[in-house]
Amino acid sequence: MDAPVGRAASPRPVPPAACVPHSESKGTTVAYADGCYVGKRVKLELLSREQVRTIHESTLDVIADVGVKFHSRKALDILAEHGAIVDYESTVAKIPADVVEQALAGVPEKFVLGARNPDYDLPLDGEHMYISSDGSGLSFRDFDGTIRSSRKEDLANCAKVVQALDHVSATSAVVSAQDCPVETRVLHEFDACVRNSEKHNIVVSIKEDWEARSLIEMAAALPAEPMSSAAGPCSRRSSARSRRCIRSASAWTSH
Repeated sequence: MDAPVGRAASPRPVPPAACVPHSESKGTTVAYADGCYVGKRVKLELLSREQVRTIHESTLDVIADVGVKFHSRKALDILAEHGAIVDYESTVAKIPADVVEQALAGVPEKFVLGARNPDYDLPLDGEHMYISSDGSGLSFRDFDGTIRSSRKEDLANCAKVVQALDHVSATSAVVSAQDCPVETRVLHEFDACVRNSEKHNIVVSIKEDWEARSLIEMAAALPAEPMSSAAGPCSRRSSARSRRCIRSASAWTSH
């Protein structure tokens, strides 16, 4: 059995002072993420490799023998097609260990969070560190102190703040667009963010597959170029398609 390891393999790199897009380093232009590089993370290993393997194999046994409950009929169908034993009445799928292992083998070790402007792309490789906005607050405090329900306009202004802050690498629905229909609110929130920030937009409020498809269509309509002005390419070309996508999604939910 391997002995537990509780020490760092190497000293912690010193984080950069700021993540600045197009920063100049000895005359060379670098991307935004280069300013967020911190090197390999300090790895604290409290368990031996054998102990980790034991936990993993025990988990596979639970998934295969007890199963996992899924509330999506489509998910159950997909699992059944790939070898899982599915009980549609209890919505529990018992997934064989080899199926899980095969799926895990296909997961990439690192990938990139794409931004509207590629200069703000964020590689997730364990060697970069980012700060993002977050929240989904339901209220907004105006400058006069009045507290009211948050609106899409408030989220748009929050996205502008994120765009202006070099240390913040990604935007999200800081506040909820309470003035938009519940059925398409997540689409309006995405619309407000990408119109007003070139950085990666984090979306966590998706509950239905049609929402994901609509968001993908909206993202595909975005130009891969910087915003030139408030009336730039995003608001002219892609915003019309975004509005059509929101209307189509709204019509779909009304049926």
